[in-house]
Amino acid sequence: MSRSLAPAERWRGGAGWTSALVVLALGWVAVPGFAQVPPAPGDALAGVTPDEFELFNIGLEDFLEVEEPEEGLGPAYNGTSCGGCHNVPAVGGISPVAELRAGMVDADGTYADFDADAGSLFQLFSIPSHGCQVVIPAEANVIARRVPIPVFGGGLVDAIPDDTLLALEDPLDLDRDGVSGRAAIVQDLATGDLRVGRFGWKAQHASLLVFGADAYLNEMGITSDLFPREQSFGIDPELMRLCDPIPDPEDVAERATGRRGIDNFESFMKFLAPVGRGAVDAQVLLGEQTFDAIGVRGVPRASAPYGAQHEPLV
Repeated sequence: MSRSLAPAERWRGGAGWTSALVVLALGWVAVPGFAQVPPAPGDALAGVTPDEFELFNIGLEDFLEVEEPEEGLGPAYNGTSCGGCHNVPAVGGISPVAELRAGMVDADGTYADFDADAGSLFQLFSIPSHGCQVVIPAEANVIARRVPIPVFGGGLVDAIPDDTLLALEDPLDLDRDGVSGRAAIVQDLATGDLRVGRFGWKAQHASLLVFGADAYLNEMGITSDLFPREQSFGIDPELMRLCDPIPDPEDVAERATGRRGIDNFESFMKFLAPVGRGAVDAQVLLGEQTFDAIGVRGVPRASAPYGAQHEPLV
């Protein structure tokens, strides 16, 4: 459910408009020449404008809102709010509860989901009268639990141009640095364009907007114009309509603001800071030596324009 715009209550970004510098692989790093306190988990990015900080707070409010069946929750779901699954060590983090995945491997060793559309996810809960509770089939022989990933610093990843990521491809490790891989090319449902995926367990989404909309559907059962159809394994469409009579899409833009809930989720994640680095002690220094030994420090850092000011991210 989207929220109306409201005055920002506070700005934790500090005085002055400093560049937001981040090492994407390691988290926050200090800006040379500036006295800064590392951001605490859940803080907004340093250097956001007052308008951006207002959007961050609006998104945070929506991220924490507890949804009700009358607003589209369910019929099958894992949580009643985004914050319910992203709150350790702060809002935007991991979850104390693992979601449930199941599938089947045949005699040839080939894995398959029971429903290609619904995927491997089996939601844990359902709304009353619980007629649409999903059930894992008895023939399932692959069952796994998955902890939701944190979204700290997600906006910085969202800001990296596709060309930058494509330039890092080295599937055959031709430069012999021990790092190889290829970019996942996916369709961005928000634009229809083919882009480099960067969000989700399989990098299946190219933007925070679509990433949030996918979670809104699968984890809370709330449809949007990006994902307009309910998806729960084994639930007949007619039964689905009886369990959840709210017309689809359920997340629609507010007349006053033109914003959907998924727009507010995007704003929160976009301006959410990466986790700050803790104290550098002997154990940390030993870890740095291990990084050097295995070549992690040789991994290229990406830079990209971000926000209206096009400030550099390192």
